[in-house]
Amino acid sequence: MVVALKRKVKNSTFDSVKMDIKHLKHTDISKKDWDKTILNSKYGTVYAMSLYLDIVSQGWEALVNEDYSILMPLPVKTKYGFKYLTQPFYSQQLGVFSKNEIDELVFNQFMKSISYKFYRLQLNRANCFSFTKEVLKPNYVLELNKSYEVIQSKYGQNCKRNLKKSVKEKQKPGDNISPDVFLNFVETNLVFKPIKGVMPVLKSIIRESFKNGSGKIISVVDDTSDEILAAVFLLSWKNRFYYLMPASSEKGKIFNSMFFLVDQFIQQYAASDKIIDFEGSSIEGVARFYKGFGAQAEYYPVLNQNNLVFPFNKIIK
Repeated sequence: MVVALKRKVKNSTFDSVKMDIKHLKHTDISKKDWDKTILNSKYGTVYAMSLYLDIVSQGWEALVNEDYSILMPLPVKTKYGFKYLTQPFYSQQLGVFSKNEIDELVFNQFMKSISYKFYRLQLNRANCFSFTKEVLKPNYVLELNKSYEVIQSKYGQNCKRNLKKSVKEKQKPGDNISPDVFLNFVETNLVFKPIKGVMPVLKSIIRESFKNGSGKIISVVDDTSDEILAAVFLLSWKNRFYYLMPASSEKGKIFNSMFFLVDQFIQQYAASDKIIDFEGSSIEGVARFYKGFGAQAEYYPVLNQNNLVFPFNKIIK
């Protein structure tokens, strides 16, 4: 399913209504009302749940209407005394959420209510209105509501070829591994030095998710030594698994272990209502990997604004 680039909503409950939108500081947000709307939103996402936002964007603020039926998280940061909005780590989509579908006029009212002069925001797929292709980014999702045989029949040829190679190697699904073991594996096998602040956020997400039972780490190990070859941290929310952090060793890359791992996961959850949310990507090779399993593209907009005065408009990026 590819979401249309220009999205029009007819007969929306909130069509063209001029509403009172409040900008709430963090301490003024009713998280109970907030989470209720996110949970009941057709396009709700774990990224917008209050607990998740507390981890990835401490002190986040919000735009809400009178009854919290429409809302927008504001991931605020401060630099050189200026407050601005920027997308938090491990939060692919935020934007405007609502209990019922909204039209473009209501969406624009919320965007115009942002008081900060600088923002770089990735919105959600319900916010795809009259945007050009240039501001739309792909996310790949795979519905697992068919039998494994049906899903597997739609694998791409490159995926089938790499999977065939992987099953010939001496590897097997691993036992459950702890967050600490997984994080050590990730840090040991990083190709590039991570952006400052990324790893502490990841660690907090994983540890909190294991406390509340929403986190899952799956792995592939060497059949003889039990050495970890590939592993993925997935976050479960409603019927969706978010593919938040994959990692593979050099040996795992040679063994095509990530193909083996994803295929094993698909076999486990095939013929269910589950969805794998691969979280992108615009990087051709990564997108090819996801599409190889039959994942379909959904699109979300990325909007930027920089109305800061010189020299701050050059410093804050």
